Amino acid sequence: MNKKVLMSFVLLTLVGASLVFAQAPTLDKLTLSRNSDASGARYVVTARNKSISGEVVIPETHEGLRVNRINGSGFLDCTGITGIIIPNSITEIQQFAFRNCTGLTNVTIPASVESIGNIAFNGCTNLTSVTFMGTVSLYINTAAGSVFPGDLKAKYEAANGGPGTYTRQRGSDVWTKQSVNLSLDSVWQNSSGNMQITVKGSTATFSNFGSLNALQQDAVNKGYIKLGDQYLRNLSSTGNLRWSGQALYIDWTGSNTNATGTHWANSTITMSADGGTIDISGGGGTWTRH
Repeated sequence: MNKKVLMSFVLLTLVGASLVFAQAPTLDKLTLSRNSDASGARYVVTARNKSISGEVVIPETHEGLRVNRINGSGFLDCTGITGIIIPNSITEIQQFAFRNCTGLTNVTIPASVESIGNIAFNGCTNLTSVTFMGTVSLYINTAAGSVFPGDLKAKYEAANGGPGTYTRQRGSDVWTKQSVNLSLDSVWQNSSGNMQITVKGSTATFSNFGSLNALQQDAVNKGYIKLGDQYLRNLSSTGNLRWSGQALYIDWTGSNTNATGTHWANSTITMSADGGTIDISGGGGTWTRH
């Protein structure tokens, strides 16, 4: 009985986060309200009550519509929140949204966010790390007071500011931008340590340090995949920390050791916010920068 086996050689597999693996929304901690504006119907999110605690994961969609706004005072005084996962559908964090969330230690502002309202994170006394993913022009409104503790707004808007991770010592007003390598050009090694990918510009070179099985070796001999040669093509940036490319897939059928066909499949490549790992859609696993 013939059995089709799909052998795939891919560059990277989708992040944390993003990037970053998707996490289930904590709907029991949230109230989602339908709202309509010039761009159509959307949902806004608010804490279900002030006693919610732990990590809160906001959904990207609800009942088929995007969740695009964190409501004004939506999480005000929710001191038990220790983490907040904001999806890439949110475009607006309204005023007072997370004010006095004293349990919050870090937050990532996704690239989709266009504005942060007055005093949105003011009073978050234990907030010591903020990552701006940003690819849009982010407006931080300080008309009624500081949005973040300390000088974070000024550091973000400075000439050498912008997207990246900023940290401070607890109680300090001074934020420092961390130096992070967000270039895809690098040498990446898989989690088992037996393969490497070298990315340079729009090309990628694949290296294998272990023995190949018969099908893989047959494909190499026939020129379908040449170790040390490009196996993923047409890399291009599709957004901050994200790239697209085409990965070579090889299909074998039954006990036939001949590669019966090849095709190029689109892949999404996502890098972690600290620039240390990448993931590729299609099951290639996590790769670490070397």
